[in-house]
Amino acid sequence: MDVPSNGVPPTTSLSQELARRGVDNPGDLITSIMMFTERSKVVGPPPLPPGTPSTPGTPAGAARGGGRSPGPETPQAVLNTGELPIRAGSSALKQSHWKPVEKAVKCANPGCLKKFTWKDRRRNCCMCGEVFCRSCTCFRRKLSANADPDPLGTVHLVCERCSVAKTQVGRHRDLMKLFKSDRRSVLAMIKRDDQKPFHERARSGSRQAAIRAEADRLTEGFQSSRGFVRGLISDFKVPEWQKSKLWKPSNSVSRCYNSKCRFQFRMTSRKIHCRICGQVFCTTCTQDEIILYLDPQDRARWAINGKEGGPKTPPERFEMLRICSWCSEELQTVLLHELTLPPPEVFDFVAQLGNVHKKVASFTTKIEQWLPQYHNLVDALDIEPGAPNSVGGRHPFRRLVKVQSDLSDVFSRLAVHSQALKKLQPQTDSQKMLVRHMMISTFQFYSENMYLFRASKAHLAELMPVDGMDEMQAIVNHQSMDRIHLLVQQLIYEAISLKERYKLNSDFLTQLVEVVKCIEAEFSVFLEKRGEDWKEHVKSVNQFVEGEMKSNRRRIDVSRHQAKSPRYLQYLVVSQCSTVVHECLRELEAKTTERSFPETKESMRSSVVEMDCLLAAIQDFQRQRRNTA
Repeated sequence: MDVPSNGVPPTTSLSQELARRGVDNPGDLITSIMMFTERSKVVGPPPLPPGTPSTPGTPAGAARGGGRSPGPETPQAVLNTGELPIRAGSSALKQSHWKPVEKAVKCANPGCLKKFTWKDRRRNCCMCGEVFCRSCTCFRRKLSANADPDPLGTVHLVCERCSVAKTQVGRHRDLMKLFKSDRRSVLAMIKRDDQKPFHERARSGSRQAAIRAEADRLTEGFQSSRGFVRGLISDFKVPEWQKSKLWKPSNSVSRCYNSKCRFQFRMTSRKIHCRICGQVFCTTCTQDEIILYLDPQDRARWAINGKEGGPKTPPERFEMLRICSWCSEELQTVLLHELTLPPPEVFDFVAQLGNVHKKVASFTTKIEQWLPQYHNLVDALDIEPGAPNSVGGRHPFRRLVKVQSDLSDVFSRLAVHSQALKKLQPQTDSQKMLVRHMMISTFQFYSENMYLFRASKAHLAELMPVDGMDEMQAIVNHQSMDRIHLLVQQLIYEAISLKERYKLNSDFLTQLVEVVKCIEAEFSVFLEKRGEDWKEHVKSVNQFVEGEMKSNRRRIDVSRHQAKSPRYLQYLVVSQCSTVVHECLRELEAKTTERSFPETKESMRSSVVEMDCLLAAIQDFQRQRRNTA
């Protein structure tokens, strides 16, 4: 049957053929075939997979999708094969450069070279045309009709070499596969690096971490290796706790490990192991020693002998071990870094701000709770200015004195602890804005509530008789001085204990002793005027301080981590002592009159100034040491 040149079969002949074969609705089928034929002229057919046999009535070159255009397809052939006609359009992929898959014996990838069997699937790379196995053609790239990289082309399977060749244009990558591949390579590199000796490792962080771990291992072994027998054994044989995990047998070494030395060992030459890296060196290259000793708290420490960071006084129990010069320099760097820098929490701005906010919030909560009670107690006093000079028992006088004293104390402590916001060192603009807003809100809260508190105290002075006010002020003075005496006395005991334990500087203790002398001199006169026994008061103060020390309720809070750095511990103790004395001074000024206890107030002011100067000197010293290091 003849077919017109336009490729569209005659409708009448095709309808008769379909009707003869018993096809229902032949008109719809003819319309679909014609629409597909017209669309293939514009878009082009999809390329056939390699090795697809040609259909009956189709030339072999057309079936392979070559550059030649296929001949016209008859409707009879369409019905016999059940396939739609394929026409080569402008977007069809060029396949003329493909090598025949049936002639390929093995994979073209030099890293694979897999021999093909009858059950292996062979693929052509759509870009270079070589024959590969299935696993070597899992890469994708966008190609044009001429098999060139094109970002607007169609995604095709290519080999690994073509996927990364020449240009990035048209590359189609699987990011997850790339990530997994890079991760495997990095982990393998780190594993290989960790198996190398410390001197040959590429990463400086890995070297220092490994050396610090070996130093900690030696201190743990030194702490556990007590006894005369073990010490006797160590003189003839190296103990196991002294051997590094990279310990190298001495009989397998003929030269010094130091690349600048490379001394040839002889029969009489001594081979010395470095107790940190485990390598074998000569006597000249192992002149440095690491000292392991016990501090006064019976904790094992390490340091480089003859260098900064070691014990200031000869320890009772110690041991010297030979190390190489390279490990000595690295250990000294680690030790200086630990000595010159404060603990990590000093630099944690968020933690510091959280601690200050926690203290300020506790004071504001108490003020919000107690200030309304104080207003109600003042309003409950129904005493007129012309009333008799006596305080009736029906008035809550004791309760009023207690609430007023507590409020004065809380206001003074809020003013002291809010000053810690000025000592913070924000690094970013958001941190600076956070500190500024917190300072503004705290100042507004203090100003508003202090104004209300002073107004209530002025109203109380108008309502209360003269003798009632004097009695009330005497009670407040007694409570304030009693509390301050207890605080400063306990502070001195704690400071002395820390000084003896960690060998701290005692300059700040002289200031505290002067404050206690002034408190005892003026408070003893005050109690004698009220008819109280001063000796009984001193006895009760000593019992209270002894109970606080035994129950571990301390005013100076020091953690184990903070106690590792002597300079930072000195700064921490002086800072907390200054805060407590400043708090007592603000409380005394808020509760007592200006003429009450003048020597105590002046002594507290001078001690606060001296301790602040001492803190500044410690900070300057640490800053200079950090700059020189």
